[in-house]
Amino acid sequence: MKKRLPFMNNNAGFFLPYVLFVTTIVFIFITATISMYTTNIKVTETHLEQVKIETLFQMAYSKFSEEYKDSELNYGKKNYTFPYGSVEITAEPLDENILHLYFEVTTDKGYVYSITHTSHVDLNNDHSEEHAAT
Repeated sequence: MKKRLPFMNNNAGFFLPYVLFVTTIVFIFITATISMYTTNIKVTETHLEQVKIETLFQMAYSKFSEEYKDSELNYGKKNYTFPYGSVEITAEPLDENILHLYFEVTTDKGYVYSITHTSHVDLNNDHSEEHAAT
C-alpha cells in the first residue's frame, strides 16, 4: 500500500489554500494595474498642460516682439489672452541693449508657470533672442 502524506488523507479543503493564493495574486495584479493607469492619466494631463504652457509662452513672446517692432516699447506689464490661457509679461530694461522679460503663464485649467527671459535688443529696432532662463 502506498504511503500518503497526512494532509492528503482528508480531501475536504485541500485546494482552498491554493485558490486563496491565486485569488490574492490576481487581486494584487488588478490593483497594481489600476494604480498605474491612474498615475498615467495624471502624467498625461500634466504633460498636456506643459505643452500648453510652452505654446502660450511662444505665442505671447512672438506677439510681444511684433508689437515691439511696430511701435515704441512701453516698459511695464502687458497682458495677452489666448484660447488656452493668458500670459502677463513684465518688461524691464537691464541695460541699453538688454531687456528682461518676466512671463506669468496661466492655463485654462488654472496651472500657473513663471518664465524669466533675457533678450538682447539692437538699437536699430532689430531684435535677436540671446538666451532664456527658467
